[in-house]
Amino acid sequence: MKYFLPALMSLFLIASCQRSGKLIENESVGYAQGTTYQIKYLTAQPASYQESFDSIFAAIDQSMSTYQETSAISRLNRGDSDVVVDEYFSQVFSRSLEVA
Repeated sequence: MKYFLPALMSLFLIASCQRSGKLIENESVGYAQGTTYQIKYLTAQPASYQESFDSIFAAIDQSMSTYQETSAISRLNRGDSDVVVDEYFSQVFSRSLEVA
């Protein structure tokens, strides 16, 4: 899970660097973290990474969204001591301690 997002971004970078003719602009749009998103990327072949984007955003929402009552951060904020945090939460929390 820790390396999923960097691996996915590397895949996009590699796919966009291959110059086998004209590049095609692809677009993914959706809703996450209480707002909308739009991601545009170039590939040699038509491609859709919508499911990948949605699954990453859903995992982050389930971890750190204050809009979702079942997210880890919402449960912690209510004083739930049975919460097991994931890697996303741990990394963000550790970084916030460094910044503070």
